[in-house]
Amino acid sequence: MTFHSLVAISVRLLLRIGCDRVLKSVKPQRTTVADVL
Repeated sequence: MTFHSLVAISVRLLLRIGCDRVLKSVKPQRTTVADVL
């Protein structure tokens, strides 16, 4: 595994965790995954 691949995996995990927290704390609105990214 290269450093670049490790960074990519960590970023994906952070995005997934962040999206989960936002979805749990905020009711569904017009905000979509595309807007967050």
